[in-house]
Amino acid sequence: MTPAPLRASALLALVCLFPLTAAAQTAFSKAAAGRAEAERRQARATPAAPANELDAFMEKVLKRREINRQVLEQYVLDEREQVEVLGPSRMPIYRQKREFTWYVRDGLHVRSPVRFDGVSVGDAARKEYEDSWSKRERARLAQEKKKKEGKDS
Repeated sequence: MTPAPLRASALLALVCLFPLTAAAQTAFSKAAAGRAEAERRQARATPAAPANELDAFMEKVLKRREINRQVLEQYVLDEREQVEVLGPSRMPIYRQKREFTWYVRDGLHVRSPVRFDGVSVGDAARKEYEDSWSKRERARLAQEKKKKEGKDS
């Protein structure tokens, strides 16, 4: 039979009713210190368990984040952008449909136009758009990095 731990109220009653001798107080304090040290060692040895399902899920997501980013760079993504402005009785006033392809160039995801309103984009216009996009994206990333460094210091 294993001894059950004393409840705090029972321990308080025992301490109040029966005064401890000096030797008993020393032994009691050593036992309490030993238990506290064992609990600290156990807490250091075992990682804290997630508090709930969301924390457990986020822990898994963060572990796979870098792998997922590397896998994403291997894909070519297609994007379709469509805008419609309809008037009374759903009569079209303005329509626009654009198709883009995303791919990695020089370590950066680049948005490349394919068709605008059903018309294929020429190579020169595509190259110009990609270069412009790349330039704006690099400037945005540099500004974001500078802003982040300003907050850290």
